[in-house]
Amino acid sequence: MIPLPVIIAELIMALGGALFGANALVLIKSRSDSQSAAAAGRPAPQIARGKITVMMLVGLVVFTWGLATFIVKMRG
Repeated sequence: MIPLPVIIAELIMALGGALFGANALVLIKSRSDSQSAAAAGRPAPQIARGKITVMMLVGLVVFTWGLATFIVKMRG
């Protein structure tokens, strides 16, 4: 049976990884959308790059926190 603290650490890692990954995909997609819009002569869609960057940073911090907790729980 997996101990509850280990499961919680895994869930925290998953949440942080999902937050980071989803925002990274939005940032990548927005760049390709703006390039295709410029090629078609349309205005590029506006996104809040600062907000996306902050949310990626939050996701990275949460993932790192979960990973550190996971390592500590697995050792002890």
